[in-house]
Amino acid sequence: MKKIAIFILIISLLLAALTGCAAQPDSGGIPDQSEPITTAAEVPETTEPPETIEPPTPEDSSYKTIETIEVKKIDLSLPENQSYKDTIGDYFIEPDGQMTQHPLGQNFILQEGESLWLSDGDAKEKRLLLEGIPHQDGVPVENAKGYYFVKSIDENRFIYKCAGYEWSNGCGIYDVTTEQNHPFENDDTNFDYLGINGNLVYCVPANQNRAHWIDNLDILEVNSDDYSTRLQEISLRPLKIAYQYFHEYKISPDCKTFAVSSYSNDENGIRIASVDFYDVSDGRVIDNCSFEPENEYWSPELHYASNDTVYAFSNSSDELYEITLL
Repeated sequence: MKKIAIFILIISLLLAALTGCAAQPDSGGIPDQSEPITTAAEVPETTEPPETIEPPTPEDSSYKTIETIEVKKIDLSLPENQSYKDTIGDYFIEPDGQMTQHPLGQNFILQEGESLWLSDGDAKEKRLLLEGIPHQDGVPVENAKGYYFVKSIDENRFIYKCAGYEWSNGCGIYDVTTEQNHPFENDDTNFDYLGINGNLVYCVPANQNRAHWIDNLDILEVNSDDYSTRLQEISLRPLKIAYQYFHEYKISPDCKTFAVSSYSNDENGIRIASVDFYDVSDGRVIDNCSFEPENEYWSPELHYASNDTVYAFSNSSDELYEITLL
């Protein structure tokens, strides 16, 4: 009997233990709801796209650069560089007022003093086209002017320039058949000839003040077929050096690029010369370069040797800088 009682007690304890394990809650009294642990191979791939890094943009969105600009210094005093001197040798030669002839169709434009005439070539029969006024006794300086042949357009028309005593009075196109003069003007401003490409003539305002750096420069495009005009404003590169002086401007033979030279002295008195290149069609800057000439009075004159090569030089020095847009 005693053995039976002990056996029943053991069975009861085992049943109680089994019942308690089946209903035992977790430490917080809430059934375990944790997600099953996954292995590294079971980790799902992320759906977020990788971070995109935008390329930096220039401070001035209108600035576009060419790949390379090369500056080569040429010593004009060396015999092997004579060809450079030949190229720019007549740069400073102005019309001397003597009689010269320029072909125009079957005739010639004859330069006599400050006036232009139409001649058959023998100069026996001639017709006055543009009459100048020489500076002489009794003629006020402001009234003196001279007309000079620049370039023929076709067999009946030519481009001329009009010069005052120490200034420019602009330029224009003269038609010897109709005897009409077409001066290049815009809002009462006279313009100087820059270049021609096909039927388009390019000009800049006459008597541009070179004493100070200017913020913009207008280029006038004249259609020689109907004499219609288009004005393109070029915003010059912002001034970076104090007392920087605008000096010279030239247009490329194909009239697609425009070069502007300037100079300044740094805090140590060293002369710094700069040349900036612009796109004629939209006025944007293409590129620029700077260099330090040895001559402290060096002021950069410009000459386009080709569409991609410009000579920067000064009549006060044998230094010439060949600038190539590559």
